[in-house]
Amino acid sequence: MPDRRTAGSTAVVGGGPDAASVLARSYLRHHPDHAFVVLVADVWDLAAGTAGDSEPTASAGLTGSFEPGAVTVLSARDLGLPADDYLRLATCGTSEQLVQAAAPLLVRRLLATHDLVVHLGADSVVLAPLPDFGDGLTLVPKLLHPLPDDGRHPARVGGFTENFVAVGRSGESFDTEAFVDFWADRTRADLLAGSPEGWAADAAALFEHRVARDPGIGVAAWNLHEREPAGTRLIDFTGHDPEQPWLAARDHDRVLLSERPEWRAVYDLAPRRPTRASNFDTFGASGTSTDGSTNGSTDGDGDGEKITPTMREVFKDALRAAAEPDPLDTRPKTLPPHPFDGDGSAFKAWLTSPATPAQRASGMNRLLHGVWQSRIDLRAAFPRPLDALDPGFRDWCTRHGVDEGIPTWALPVPPREVAPPVDAFGVNVAGYHTAELGIGEMGRVILNVVEAAGIPHVSVVDEHSVRGTARTGVAAPDSVGRPRYPVSLITVNGDFTRPLLEADPEVGHGRYRIGLWAWELAEFPATMHHFGFVDEVWTVSDFVRRAVEPHSPVPVRTVPIPVVERAPVRAEPRRPGETTGFLFAFDFNSTAQRKNPWGVVTAFQRAFPGRTDVKLVIKSTNAHLHTGAAERLRLMTADDPRITLVERYLGAGELAELYATSHAYVSLHRSEGFGLTVAEAMMRGLAVVSTDYGGTSEFVTPAVGWPVPHTMTEVGEGWPPYQPNARWADPDLDAAARAMREIADDPDEAHRRGLAAREHLLRTRSFDAAAAWLRTRLDAAHRTWLARTTPPHRPPLVRAARRVLGPAAGPIRHALGRVEAILDRR
Repeated sequence: MPDRRTAGSTAVVGGGPDAASVLARSYLRHHPDHAFVVLVADVWDLAAGTAGDSEPTASAGLTGSFEPGAVTVLSARDLGLPADDYLRLATCGTSEQLVQAAAPLLVRRLLATHDLVVHLGADSVVLAPLPDFGDGLTLVPKLLHPLPDDGRHPARVGGFTENFVAVGRSGESFDTEAFVDFWADRTRADLLAGSPEGWAADAAALFEHRVARDPGIGVAAWNLHEREPAGTRLIDFTGHDPEQPWLAARDHDRVLLSERPEWRAVYDLAPRRPTRASNFDTFGASGTSTDGSTNGSTDGDGDGEKITPTMREVFKDALRAAAEPDPLDTRPKTLPPHPFDGDGSAFKAWLTSPATPAQRASGMNRLLHGVWQSRIDLRAAFPRPLDALDPGFRDWCTRHGVDEGIPTWALPVPPREVAPPVDAFGVNVAGYHTAELGIGEMGRVILNVVEAAGIPHVSVVDEHSVRGTARTGVAAPDSVGRPRYPVSLITVNGDFTRPLLEADPEVGHGRYRIGLWAWELAEFPATMHHFGFVDEVWTVSDFVRRAVEPHSPVPVRTVPIPVVERAPVRAEPRRPGETTGFLFAFDFNSTAQRKNPWGVVTAFQRAFPGRTDVKLVIKSTNAHLHTGAAERLRLMTADDPRITLVERYLGAGELAELYATSHAYVSLHRSEGFGLTVAEAMMRGLAVVSTDYGGTSEFVTPAVGWPVPHTMTEVGEGWPPYQPNARWADPDLDAAARAMREIADDPDEAHRRGLAAREHLLRTRSFDAAAAWLRTRLDAAHRTWLARTTPPHRPPLVRAARRVLGPAAGPIRHALGRVEAILDRR
């Protein structure tokens, strides 16, 4: 192809275009009709007017090492990425990693104006003309033969070098654009990853390519043993240290220059590259700004702040978190500020701000937490650095951290002052009030009871502890505020109490603490004994109380949990011929084996073999976090068109519609602490089939539902937090099937029991009864707090006797002092 346009290219950092001068000169010496382009990847703007040109142009004043017009020098701006996107990439990695990530962006730019681009690592030198690599993709193998088993190093070498790639714009079965996109995506992923994987091996598997097996191409320290100097066309000096010229590369001893002196003359050609820092190694006084200029010097030697490896890791963690799709949180993700925006103050402020409520409370910040995470010695010495910012860790940061790279501006700040409670009756209700999960709903129920009782209160919302495991889509209550009152009601289970108190110490500081706990087994294991964080435990059923009470050093009481009043879904029984709809709803995070959806499916299919006048809807959440359990359910239902799986969160309107189109609710659980979904279905007037075990047995009776008999069985392995040798119910699926048939075949009885269930809950689970109970118990808690914190009352006789005696009658005064001491101890 006589008019074929070819460009060689490379990317450098730190030394500017001079760093690529040896490669550029050697390439053009043997290919005078080609173009050569150097990307200075850590400079945003080389010269006004170069960005956005349709074709690269040489930048005046920065090509002094090249013949005029022979080499084009580009800056990062010329790659076409938005400034903030590129500068975030630059923040993530070392100079070498940035060069790798910028390479496909440069090749993409050059393919707009050239038929073929030969991209080379900057440590390469061309010694003879290279072949015409033609169309499509050409890769160079690192080895042509297996490594000899001679005990020398390296002992392992990868498949293809990433310091050579030739990409043509056309090819019969090669999609140039798709390859360059893949290359760019993979190098960006490597930049963000903790352990880069490289791109060449996967490219070879995914794209048609040509393998250049010419032994003169791709010569490098790892393959000198199988190559000859006389035939070398292209050599890669990666790993060669000009300060140690007697070694081909560090940690390579398979070919020693003393044993192969013919290679020594070749290695004398290795370029001595400048050792200047990258512009992206510092920020502030020097470095690159998004305004198209450089802050200070262009060689990175100014007096700016050094970007440490820990800063990069913390930044990458935040970028990864922002990029990860979260079906539980659809709110827009906020990207962290990069250090090259203005003077870098926003980046500093971000690093020194807390990432979690617990960090905020303790005086910790993102950067210090990153330092702690990165060092096994610090994690061993200070296992709980968030405990009011462990004084030992604080001392280490001040004494040694500065010497080990922690900037003085990132040192710990004093922990946030914890406000004492006001001396007034009221309660702080703390919990997951916005989370769409059972414990969040129970907390909202209790909060509604507090409001119904007219008790002064504030709502303390914790979202951080459930992030990633539950959607927080419920609107926050109007009473949200800081902890204020002397009593705190913590509406999370025992094992979540400590994280909540760490995240917001004011919830517990100087207050009477009540934990609202649920548990689902008759055995309450030692791993759940978190009694040290509470003064009193409230449980959601007598079943739970009986499990907890024998182990508790503090009082344990059962709250008469009310059920929110709902209108019945229908006023009349199901019409003749109308399809009977059964419903079950659960959260995979609540343990599928306990919720037992496959028991519901089995009972349904046993009850109605071949019948088409019935349907079953199983609504679930968080299936994506429990693939094995979810797949088991999907395959059980795949061949039954009567069964529908709804695997997502539903809005209030959608959920109401789901109840309205159902006639019965079936819960064949192995145990429930309370059974909110069962109670909710009863309140809506649905017929209910429920295992006669756990909290539901306290309100589902034969008069208002279909309790299902059971036997007891061991939990077994693999269902934490439940201990494998504990026991729970195994519902009788044949009995459940009979109950479902009765509901389908006798719509009048199903409707009667459904309405009876609703009336039963209205009588026994009212908000008025719960409100009266709560007011009594919270008043008692407040009086206990007062007794703890109020100085003892001195009888008037003692005070009067001291005034009358004055300084005289020493023995009598001494006796009175002893009386006062006894009173103080009381």
